Amino acid sequence: MRRWLALALACTASCPGPAPQHLADSCGDGEKLPAEECDDGNRVPGDGCRANCTVERCGDGIVDVGEPCLSETGAILALPDGIDQLPLVADLDADGKLDIVGITVAKPMQWYRGNGLGGFTGATLAVKTACSSAAVGLVDGDATRDFVTCLDGDSAAFYRGTGMGAFAAAVGVAMGNEAAMAIAVADLDHDQHDDLVFVGCDSGTGAGCGAGTSHVNVRLSNGDGTFAATRSFDSQKSVFVAIADVDGDGAPDVITGDQDPHVSVLRGDGKGGLGPAIVTPVPFGYTRFAAADFDGDGRIDLAAVSAAGMQLLHGDGKGKFAATATFPIPGATGYSASAGDFDNDGRPDVTVGFRGNGGGCGKQCGGGVRLYASHGQTRLGDGVDLVTLPDGVLWHAAGDVNGDGTPDVVLGDPVGDTGHPDFHGVMRLVLSNP
Repeated sequence: MRRWLALALACTASCPGPAPQHLADSCGDGEKLPAEECDDGNRVPGDGCRANCTVERCGDGIVDVGEPCLSETGAILALPDGIDQLPLVADLDADGKLDIVGITVAKPMQWYRGNGLGGFTGATLAVKTACSSAAVGLVDGDATRDFVTCLDGDSAAFYRGTGMGAFAAAVGVAMGNEAAMAIAVADLDHDQHDDLVFVGCDSGTGAGCGAGTSHVNVRLSNGDGTFAATRSFDSQKSVFVAIADVDGDGAPDVITGDQDPHVSVLRGDGKGGLGPAIVTPVPFGYTRFAAADFDGDGRIDLAAVSAAGMQLLHGDGKGKFAATATFPIPGATGYSASAGDFDNDGRPDVTVGFRGNGGGCGKQCGGGVRLYASHGQTRLGDGVDLVTLPDGVLWHAAGDVNGDGTPDVVLGDPVGDTGHPDFHGVMRLVLSNP
């Protein structure tokens, strides 16, 4: 076959005959040639494939028909009620393309449906939350994504998916007798249905936990939109939660960021139960972190953020962590962390959202999103700022929203802040350039 291909190419170059068809003549015929990035059978722009058969990408400096991108760094997504929590980057409508949800406590969430190329179409979700997080999963046994967040008080709000990103009215799910702090979903009992994991604490408020009890509360899904009775497990004034297989036994474990200066792991038994909290004291109170194998030893590590900047916590594979390196951000506080392979070397890297210290400093705070590339063996590279903003960055998340195989960054500015007016009450995309 290769010999015939070589002969055919040689004849094309030297033998008499009709001239080969030019790319411009074949673009739009529905047959993708090697020199074409795309060919969707027309020359109509605005549908993901330009009239010259190149892919429409948000952030490439070309404003295409219907493209919401306003700058070379990506789209600015309006949020009428601002944003005061981590953005949620997930595929809500199960079309294989990541969407973005802007979250503000007690306000309707803003859903931006992604087209897979970095462009988005906005809509308002009739979904409100009373805590710092929301989650998407397959909870009720069908193939449609469901949405879960917190109601006021001690309940979860279960929004059953009806297809294409639409959700039925919220169903309250009692989660215990403590105020909601954070929520996540995971299949804790291996029955192919995601279960609810709810972090709550007695006398909890938006500012954190008060004195009293604190628990991780679990409601196992029955697979039909109903849930088994609440199971409560003691925790340590937890205000943030993440799910990962910390001990490598195939069962999801619960990791909490605690108001007191430590992180905790409640190991899952694969049947819906959790073990006692395994506590790792840390120098500062870590309320948010990213979980991934940053040092390449096959065990989950944590990149935790605080007033000290960011600290890498090495996991021992049994639920304990040890601080291995601290990455200070002079004059600034780390507020959020995400993991992703930003340099395409097969190792997860860390991004940190940070802001200058000093309340009410407005535009003078400064800050942004800083990337720390993983070099394996408990080492991260020096931080490189992916973006800087006059008023800094509190909340950010990562995900490949433009389909180029490299994570992009979604960042937000909290409502009511005195920051730069161009970024007040919006989410902004910083698109990768691999």
